[in-house]
Amino acid sequence: MPPVTSSRPRSAEATLFVADALQVNKPGAFTAGVVQDPATGKVFNVTRCNNYAVAFMCALGVKLPLLTADQLYDYLSGPGGAADGWAEVTADEAKQRALVGFPTLAVWHSAGEDIHGHIAVVIPAPEGAPGIYVSAAGAPLATFISGRIEATFGSARMAAVRYFSHA
Repeated sequence: MPPVTSSRPRSAEATLFVADALQVNKPGAFTAGVVQDPATGKVFNVTRCNNYAVAFMCALGVKLPLLTADQLYDYLSGPGGAADGWAEVTADEAKQRALVGFPTLAVWHSAGEDIHGHIAVVIPAPEGAPGIYVSAAGAPLATFISGRIEATFGSARMAAVRYFSHA
């Protein structure tokens, strides 16, 4: 898919087009493999939320380095992200900026927990829908083209999610 270039204005439609075109919910699209919990024997698909966010931003013509979700959090909140046009915004600003087509991300840093962080792309919410909507690669029930942000980060982590938007 060719990137959305600066000659093509940013828009909600362009963002939604990329979300649909990447087909994150297609089996194997952003799945890295499977792991088995040694205690329970349960098998999980391991996804690459970071790869999805990078591919999405690339399609929009925006620089985002290929790093882990925790490393992307550090990059976006640090001087590297600022130099590349990223700035932290509030949740309300993230929703509003996504509605007009600004590339916007939601990121949670694991902060030393035994799991890795998570990143999702903030997208325009359906007309009249409350809350923030994202396109995300995550656990099997948290991988979707468009869904409520709580479905991918979990309600318990929402207070720690930070938002970044590109200029």
